Amino acid sequence: MIGILEDDVDGRQARFREALKELGPVTYYDNAPDFLCWLAQNLASLRLLSLDHDLGPSRDRNGERFDPGEGMQIVDFLVTQRPVCPVIVHSSNPVRSPTMVRRLEEAGWSAERIVPWGDDWIGTVWVARARQLLK
Repeated sequence: MIGILEDDVDGRQARFREALKELGPVTYYDNAPDFLCWLAQNLASLRLLSLDHDLGPSRDRNGERFDPGEGMQIVDFLVTQRPVCPVIVHSSNPVRSPTMVRRLEEAGWSAERIVPWGDDWIGTVWVARARQLLK
């Protein structure tokens, strides 16, 4: 199973869905709190994680303000767990992204960053690397 944290549902998530059709089951979340709940139940079955950092501003959810959090919250959880799969950080945040990768590596996870660039980076650079990591 592949887990993807990405808040751009109509843009990047749609591109991930297209690029990942043949790579097996994929679960998507657009916020850290829900993704953390899912991870706690599914960590052992993961083959790959891909994390964004910036998940947008607080928004309305079920009539209340909801803070979607940030990708670093996922890293905070992962560094307390036994590494089970590679992690790609697919964020353009120039400060937090390298920190996410460094913290994961220090905790024994295989982690790397793919910088979003242009319109087709998911269908080219990201999916090519994901295929390599899934072998």
